[in-house]
Amino acid sequence: MKRLYIVKLLCLLLICILISGCQETPQEDLVKNKKEQDLEQEMKANQPTGESYAQTAEILESVPTHYTDEFEADGVAVLVDADVHIPDTDKIVSEKVKPAAMTQEQIKQVIHYFVGDAACYPIGTAVSKEVHYFKINKEKQWEW
Repeated sequence: MKRLYIVKLLCLLLICILISGCQETPQEDLVKNKKEQDLEQEMKANQPTGESYAQTAEILESVPTHYTDEFEADGVAVLVDADVHIPDTDKIVSEKVKPAAMTQEQIKQVIHYFVGDAACYPIGTAVSKEVHYFKINKEKQWEW
């Protein structure tokens, strides 16, 4: 009898602990679904007002004109020593980007932009003179 009383008491205590840990459901979703709300309209709604421009100006005045930092990552020491340039603008321009297939001509333009007129070889095809001489000599050995 005493054992049953203790088990019931422990169950009641466990239920009280579990219920007390519950929080009420938030009124607004923490993560916004792209399909439910147009992000472009939201951006326009959040455009800064004259008062927020004043706050932005105060923040920009507090930004240093020179930034210096030093840290180490994966055994490499990185030293940052740079001037800070902030553009004089009152709006942020954003563009919509959609994934699309590239044509061969576009790919060639991208390669030309990064590589220029330098010779490009597929991986594994660039070999040294010694390898070519070895292959030539090997072929000469098999001739009768």
